[in-house]
Amino acid sequence: MKEKRYKSPIAAISVATLIAGSAVTVQAFDCSELGTLAQYDPRCSEAISKPDSPSSPVAPAPSPADGMKPFQGRWRVSYERSLAAFKQSPEYSPEQFETMPPMARLFLEKMEARITGNEIALSMPGAQEIAISCAVTQVSETTTLANCTAKGKTVEVAFKLIDGEYMNFRLSNSDDADYLIWKRVE
Repeated sequence: MKEKRYKSPIAAISVATLIAGSAVTVQAFDCSELGTLAQYDPRCSEAISKPDSPSSPVAPAPSPADGMKPFQGRWRVSYERSLAAFKQSPEYSPEQFETMPPMARLFLEKMEARITGNEIALSMPGAQEIAISCAVTQVSETTTLANCTAKGKTVEVAFKLIDGEYMNFRLSNSDDADYLIWKRVE
């Protein structure tokens, strides 16, 4: 068997010439898996020189203009994930949940947040929808900090993306939402 290797920043290709014919094997290569070591791998030179490339080891720094982008869509409280988060808190006591009426669970599961651009529409059963406007101040890969205003009051809110399909947000003036885990429904 005669083998010839071709180098490419996207894929390593092996072409093997066999007696019965030829076979081509393509093995995907992702420079981002190497992290900072990618700068030493010749297959990643093109990805490093083009930081917007999907195989780039270092993604461009998120900007405040894109801060709410990962959170766009419609979200509902996940009772199971919220309960699991609350059980990990120092405030948790099993008695609280033994006496919780089934209506409380229904209420939580009916809470909805719709995020479009930097605007949030928060709705809860039996209450008017709350319009919230946010100005992003800081962004990391999974967390966005924003000053959000509703009904004339502004508070700092930390939005955190969890496993791509869940989020949590924490308010600077209250711990009421600390253990609520929201699931993306749209």
